[in-house]
Amino acid sequence: MVTKEDNDEEAAFLMKVVCERQRIQADPSHRVHPPSAEQEQLHHTNDPQDAAQNQPRTDADTSAACTHTPGANSAGFSSSLVRPTSADDISGTTNGGPIRVVISKLSPPPTEAANDEPHLLPPTESTNKEVPVVLPNQMQVEGGEVEEQATPQPMGLRREQGRPASLSFPGAFAIFNTGMTDTATETQTQEENGTEPAVNSTLSNEIAPGGNSGLAVANPVDEETQPDDLPMAQDYNAESQDQDREKRMKQFKTKVLLGVIVLLAINLIVVAIFTPGKKNPEENSETTVAPTEGPSRNPSPAPTSYSEYWLSLLPTTTVSTILENQDSPQSRAYDWLLDDIQSSPFLSYDRIKQKFALVVLYFATGGDNWLKNTNWLNHTVHECDWFTQPAFARKHVISRTFPGYLTGFLEPPPLTNCDTDGQYLHLWLDQNNLGGSLPEELYMLTSLQTLSIDTSNLVGTISSLLGQLTKLEGLSYANSLMTGTIPSEVGLLSNMNSLIFWHNQLNGLIPSELWSLTKMDTIFLGGQNLQGKLPTELGTFSKLRWMMLDDGNLTGTIPTELGQIETLERCILNHNQFSGTIPSEIGMLSNMLLMSFRNNNMVGTLPSELGLLTALILLSGRSNQLSSQIPSEIGLLTNLVVTLNLQDNEFLTGTIPTELGRLTQLHFLEIQGNQLSGKIPSELGGLSALDVLNLASNGLSDSIPQELSALQETLHTFALHGNPLLGGTLPDAICSLNGTCTKFRSKLDSCTGPQGLLFDCTDLLCGCGCSCDDSN
Repeated sequence: MVTKEDNDEEAAFLMKVVCERQRIQADPSHRVHPPSAEQEQLHHTNDPQDAAQNQPRTDADTSAACTHTPGANSAGFSSSLVRPTSADDISGTTNGGPIRVVISKLSPPPTEAANDEPHLLPPTESTNKEVPVVLPNQMQVEGGEVEEQATPQPMGLRREQGRPASLSFPGAFAIFNTGMTDTATETQTQEENGTEPAVNSTLSNEIAPGGNSGLAVANPVDEETQPDDLPMAQDYNAESQDQDREKRMKQFKTKVLLGVIVLLAINLIVVAIFTPGKKNPEENSETTVAPTEGPSRNPSPAPTSYSEYWLSLLPTTTVSTILENQDSPQSRAYDWLLDDIQSSPFLSYDRIKQKFALVVLYFATGGDNWLKNTNWLNHTVHECDWFTQPAFARKHVISRTFPGYLTGFLEPPPLTNCDTDGQYLHLWLDQNNLGGSLPEELYMLTSLQTLSIDTSNLVGTISSLLGQLTKLEGLSYANSLMTGTIPSEVGLLSNMNSLIFWHNQLNGLIPSELWSLTKMDTIFLGGQNLQGKLPTELGTFSKLRWMMLDDGNLTGTIPTELGQIETLERCILNHNQFSGTIPSEIGMLSNMLLMSFRNNNMVGTLPSELGLLTALILLSGRSNQLSSQIPSEIGLLTNLVVTLNLQDNEFLTGTIPTELGRLTQLHFLEIQGNQLSGKIPSELGGLSALDVLNLASNGLSDSIPQELSALQETLHTFALHGNPLLGGTLPDAICSLNGTCTKFRSKLDSCTGPQGLLFDCTDLLCGCGCSCDDSN
């Protein structure tokens, strides 16, 4: 901050300069050029402390000022007035350029100085130009006006902005101020102007001869005789300065980074060594100086230990269970986890979470009683190497009974349970004696692609957290004691391929969200009291191959959109409450292998379009209320191998189509319990693979064709009873059937024989041990 004393000192010094100007003007020998009008005007400042000087000075003011007593410069300003040898020597300016005047703060002048006038050097030819004089706290503006700086700066600080104020008069003197001159800056300015750097004359700090004026005169320096210890200005190189600054910053960042790494390493080692496990109150009382009531089971707002940190990462419900029940599977798993972390302190959070979920599952389902639990809970074995079954949803077993079961899914089966990062992909614990209920922590395994817990003693419900397993492609909860409903969150499993909720004790409506899983290949929901209707959205299941919705309580009609699923191979709708007619659109299912809609309330006729399903190996429509005749087009199903079962429809009428004789691969022909009439076609004698021929409980008449004798070697059951109009003598060959049950790989129509020949011995029908009336 510029004080009033500073301004007074500067003003006094300026007066000396003005007085010298008057002396030169008075002595023509010193005048080089007459002063111009502009040079005659002394510019005033706008400094508030110089308000009294804001009016233009008159000659009388100047004359009076020049009578100032010696010692007016005693404030410590020592002005060295130096005449440059050329214009280029003046602060690095070029010929004709302005001469910068700098004020230097030096030591006070000697008190015995007899003269307070500045020491003058005669002007030279090269200096007959206006010499700007720098006034403290002032800057030069356009038109030669002198204005006060907006923010005064104390002496000794370099001014960064603005240009120096100037005062023009004949003659030339340069006044240097070491306190306001930056050597490096002046040197750079001189280099930019193409001149050699000038030595600051104030370094000599010598008092001008003859005077007690307090002004120092700079001695010229000869480069050849220049002292070695004379300070020299350093060349300024902006690019070099930037590079040095960048280099120092990189070194600083490197040191900081290394320091952080070292601190983290030390912290991890300390935590690993001193991490406390969960202890009971007795253990705590032994290790504390003042006995307490034992460790608090309440979670702290901010974790204060490694164990509390991991506790804070678990779900809220899990934490509550851990804290409230030390015998719970969650608490036992947490104890195990703390021990495991201490033996492996550098596990990732995903690994910790994964281990915790698996261990909770182990304790919650009685892992100690599993049939196989190899490596489970072993701290030294990676959890990916803990035991699981070799196939998803017992595919290796069920496919023996149901050909085509999960064909193409997980083929070939994966060699490991995890991916290359150690994240669980497949968890299969079928037929392993799991009990209890599935914990919600199981659904923390969000990396799972398949999950299968088939054939178990599990109870409880299916958690809505199932929706978190968005990567699931296969899910099997089958043959258990699980109850409740299917959660609507199942609709979040958009990648689902195989969904098997089969033969549990589930109930309630099938959630509509389930029918949005259009990527499904297999859906098993049978064997429980599920309700609802088949939606028209089934037509969008463009990849569906196997649909088993048997043994439920489904109602409504079979949607015609079913015919749009060209990939459908197996459609099992047995034992529900379906009504309505069989849509003729099913004739579009050219890949259909198994179709069974038995034990429903279906009415109407059998559509002739069934004859288009030439890939069928099984067709069963038993125990409905079908009417009309058996379409002859059924004879086109030459690939029927297992069964053609239309029994117990009550209203099925007409004759037995002779075209059925083409089904030469058929093993079971069961059309009993209807209102069929007429003769038994002799063409049936060509069914050389037939095991069972059941024509009972109809209205058949006439005699038994002799061609049926050809079936002796294959038939084990031939039922003719319940046809009172049959007559004649039974062929001897069928009196003793030699056939045995053919063991099929499908349980949909298994063999219940052999029962042999079953017929009613009447007055019309005899033979095979039944005496014939002579009248016959």
